Amino acid sequence: MRSLTLVLAIFLVPVQFSKGFLLEDERDGLRWRDLSVSIPQKRWGIRNTTPSYTSKFLLHPSCGFIKNGHVTAIIGPSGAGKSTLIAALSGTTQKGSKDVSGSVWIDSKDDKKTMLSISSGDIALLQQHDAFFDMLTAREVLSLATFLQLNINHEEQQDLVDHIMDSLGLRHVESNRIGSQAGSGSCRLSGGERRRLSVALELVSTPRIFVADEPTTGLDSSQAKKVFDIIADAAKERNIPCICSIHQPRASIWKRIDSFILLAPGGKMIYMGDRDKAIVYFSRLGYKCPPETTPAEFFIDLVTIDTEDKDVADEDLKRIEYLATAFQQSQEMIINQNIDFWAPPDSTTSDISLSNRRHNRPFFRRLAALFRRSLRQNFRDFKVNCLRSLASLGLARLFSELFSGVKKGTSLAKSVADRTAILSFGVINMTMMSLMKTLNLFGKEKNVVSREQMRNHYTSFDYLITKAAAEFPLDMVFSTMFAAALKHFTCLRLPLSTLCGTFSLMTVAAASLGFAIGSFTDGVDEAMTVGMPIMVVLMAVGIINPSGVDTSVKKPWYIQLLQKI
Repeated sequence: MRSLTLVLAIFLVPVQFSKGFLLEDERDGLRWRDLSVSIPQKRWGIRNTTPSYTSKFLLHPSCGFIKNGHVTAIIGPSGAGKSTLIAALSGTTQKGSKDVSGSVWIDSKDDKKTMLSISSGDIALLQQHDAFFDMLTAREVLSLATFLQLNINHEEQQDLVDHIMDSLGLRHVESNRIGSQAGSGSCRLSGGERRRLSVALELVSTPRIFVADEPTTGLDSSQAKKVFDIIADAAKERNIPCICSIHQPRASIWKRIDSFILLAPGGKMIYMGDRDKAIVYFSRLGYKCPPETTPAEFFIDLVTIDTEDKDVADEDLKRIEYLATAFQQSQEMIINQNIDFWAPPDSTTSDISLSNRRHNRPFFRRLAALFRRSLRQNFRDFKVNCLRSLASLGLARLFSELFSGVKKGTSLAKSVADRTAILSFGVINMTMMSLMKTLNLFGKEKNVVSREQMRNHYTSFDYLITKAAAEFPLDMVFSTMFAAALKHFTCLRLPLSTLCGTFSLMTVAAASLGFAIGSFTDGVDEAMTVGMPIMVVLMAVGIINPSGVDTSVKKPWYIQLLQKI
């Protein structure tokens, strides 16, 4: 019976699609052909030592079309590959660990087919989590993005910023600081306002498609509806295709979408088509939606696997395989009916890499804008600066009491040990504070920088040089405060200029180490995990050693190498 139903579906489903979603006279929109994502896996033979390579699909090959002005949702259970499909369509799949094959392009009625590039502004990508410099205001964030992305004069830039903020309902909070997600207060943006600002950043240019990964994550039902309405309205107003991954669409959001993609675990496409025609489609395959069940819930349940009961799981897998086969065969028949319509562009080399594209702003103007942003981020963080000042002065006072031998009236011979200890602990204290601050800062800002570099706003060198120019002087101020206070509370015989200069250089060196570690790690936790042992090693082998190194004892080769590095 199931086989007969499948045979009938092979003939009936193409008819349903040809009259619904995949119309031959509707060319304008986003199209993809044989798009898949896989990871290579090694397999060792029993009788030989040469591994063979196979591929595990995270997203099985599929074809699709989203016409201009349409809003398409990607739904499915966890692990179905929703974010994987989003990354593949936007060209942001992490390179090296995953293989992406297939073609993605924009099609039009004049037979013009164009490959997409996120770096050239073709794709507006709203990522799952918002990332901002939290000490900036909403207007400053949007103004900087407009300055770096568009080559327009100041008046046009401000007019565009005003228009975008008005259209997204952000004008009343334009002077409010972003704030952290955990922050609170009347002068900070709410979660919904932060999400709308993220949408605003993606609409600065004139994207040809809008892609959003879980745009309603972390929002209540009211805010989620507002954000989704803004995205849908923007897509329809600009007449561009919009595709969003949604974990569990609410009824109010479900009514706003025009079509949807249903993915099963493992990245198998089960359905792609109009929302209104899905009930009929699955009924023809033998699965009717119960009257008391919402359609979105019913569709997701169809492709959900019960992992607690093996027998039920086997039935779920058979159902998913049946549905996937029916859809795949119907797609093949539709494509074979019009090969030219589904043929990708002749050349796949129209993607312009970041390294080959020219930036919209001259070098020194980019640096000036990034430097101003870093200064604002530093000097507006009043609470952190006060705590660092108190820590510097308080620790200097504490060390002077702990090592009381470094006081007037104590002979130099008796205070040698205390003098060595107070300098050692002082250096360790300031370098540790500088390293931890830099690692934390770099980790929090990395997502922002990655997003801006995808847009080709600036290079890594631009960011590092402006960040160092803004951070190093501030670090030197706190190290100078500590050194001056230490000199005041004790009778250290070093000149004040030498003491302050040495501590400042050590602090800058630790901050530089933090930049280096932050560049090669993902996130604050990983940076801290790597950074702290490195600092301990530097102290243990005598590289950070104010008391000097005994040159009469030959060090192992690896310690000598570390010292040279």
